[in-house]
Amino acid sequence: YDAIYDIRAFTDDMASRRVNVAVPEKSLMLLKSTGAVPHEGAQVVKKGSKYYRIIRDWIGAGAKLDLESRKVDKIELLPNNPVAQEIGSTQQVRVVATYPDGTVRDVTREAIVTSGNRDVAEHDKIGLMTTLRRGEAPILARYEGRYAATTLTVMGDRSGFVWKEPPANNEVDRLAAAKWKRMKILPSDLSTDFEFLRRVHLDLTGLPPTPETVLAFIADKRPSKAKRDEVIDKLVGNSDFVEYWTNKW
Repeated sequence: YDAIYDIRAFTDDMASRRVNVAVPEKSLMLLKSTGAVPHEGAQVVKKGSKYYRIIRDWIGAGAKLDLESRKVDKIELLPNNPVAQEIGSTQQVRVVATYPDGTVRDVTREAIVTSGNRDVAEHDKIGLMTTLRRGEAPILARYEGRYAATTLTVMGDRSGFVWKEPPANNEVDRLAAAKWKRMKILPSDLSTDFEFLRRVHLDLTGLPPTPETVLAFIADKRPSKAKRDEVIDKLVGNSDFVEYWTNKW
């Protein structure tokens, strides 16, 4: 934020019509925000409310910029990574601001909290999430130039779910399995050699394997992991791979 630019826009632009220091209640800034005069936006504050009084008193005090006022050090979204078990349920999130002196304050009503996936969860003006279907919705909070994020997981009915640990060959496999377990999703069985060869060729080169390549791969009696790793190493960086990904990006 550019505090100096913002304050000058309020106090100097439009022949200073936005603020009326002599009669704060007549300030265009308050008249528009309360819907007292016609304008393109909607009413965002009620006359006499807490936020109305804050703006009115600030204008009455001269609409001055205090560069020494305390600033937010960080904000947090709570709870962290909440899980909703039922579709149609609600989850209230809180935005907590921490200041350099260690002071902590709940700023949920002043912050902007939004759902990043409105097919899964909708948000309202005070951070109340309403779940719509199974899935995940990233949640972003903004307050005074600070940001915080978390993820709301909507489980739905998963009765009868029994986790079966899949084989893991690397860290990516382990991370994926941890996510599936948390989401109560059973992964598909390991692909056959035929399925793997076709998929890896299409994914990396955009082309199916040749008949000769398929026959040689099936005839290879080494452990499946060893020969699959070898195929990946051969495909990554070859001419078909370079042409395919160059055109893709």
